[in-house]
Amino acid sequence: MMTSIKVIQWDITEQDTDAIVNSANPRLSPWWWISGSIHQKAWIQLTSELNQIIKKTKKWFLETGDAIISHWWDLMAQYIIHTVWPKYTVHWSNWAELLERCYNSCLDIALKNWIKSISFPSISTGIYWCPIEYCSKIAVNTVKDFTNKHIEIEEVRFILFSEKDYETYKTLV
Repeated sequence: MMTSIKVIQWDITEQDTDAIVNSANPRLSPWWWISGSIHQKAWIQLTSELNQIIKKTKKWFLETGDAIISHWWDLMAQYIIHTVWPKYTVHWSNWAELLERCYNSCLDIALKNWIKSISFPSISTGIYWCPIEYCSKIAVNTVKDFTNKHIEIEEVRFILFSEKDYETYKTLV
């Protein structure tokens, strides 16, 4: 069976997939946009769990493209997969590879944790200004390549907030 890939204009924190992806900063602390929204809805439990993960792994920050998994507290998805986005204006020479790594790291974690459905935001397009036309192609192509090899993941959703982002992704899926 092929993986179903959907594009939805909505709030990622309201998805009922097994996992949602948080476009996080290297310290996994609350940030703007998606990360801020996720932390706001699962604040105390999520912060506590992330602090425990950091202490256990002794990784005080994640590298760009790395990902970790935590529980999703009191909402529909069971898990949050946190990945550190590349900064388009800083990682200019290798941002495409780092962005691919974000998606692949999240999907690898999904496989290892028997996650069948996952929702992604448009990683790196918000406050770090990666043009949506470039990032969306990398996102969709990376997900398609991965799920063609790993049919265990049954559904991938791209959850977009703006109409423009939604329309851009819709043309690629």
